[in-house]
Amino acid sequence: MFFSLTGRISRSYWWLSQIYLILVSFVIASLISPLEIPLLDIAFNLIFTAAGFFVSAKRLQDLGIDGLFALTPMIFAIYASYIIGVDKIVNSGLENLSSFDQALFWIFSLTVLALFILEGFIKGKAISNKFGNNTNEYVEKFIKSLTNI
Repeated sequence: MFFSLTGRISRSYWWLSQIYLILVSFVIASLISPLEIPLLDIAFNLIFTAAGFFVSAKRLQDLGIDGLFALTPMIFAIYASYIIGVDKIVNSGLENLSSFDQALFWIFSLTVLALFILEGFIKGKAISNKFGNNTNEYVEKFIKSLTNI
């Protein structure tokens, strides 16, 4: 469920997966943070970012939208981190950014809001689409794995 682009998930499973990812990442972060190992932090962030992307992609695919659209916020995050600099955004504020960077920030913000509304509140297609049928074996496997623990 968390590491594949294939399939679809409903709103309810999207919400459950978000809660699950937040809780698990909080627990793991609280365990590895005191270790202060940068490589471990990077690996942790990459794994949970990928898991979040795949869940978002499946939810978008339930709506009939290509799941790769879920990469949009990540593209801006990379741009903001490496080109603009996160410290510049946080410490200087938006008004000190170039017009281009301000425009990108607002486009990014609106894209994230649109994705959140689409994924969390818009009902998926009840019929099969090019991303799969309405039933989801990934969700069933995920629920079975939780109940087997």
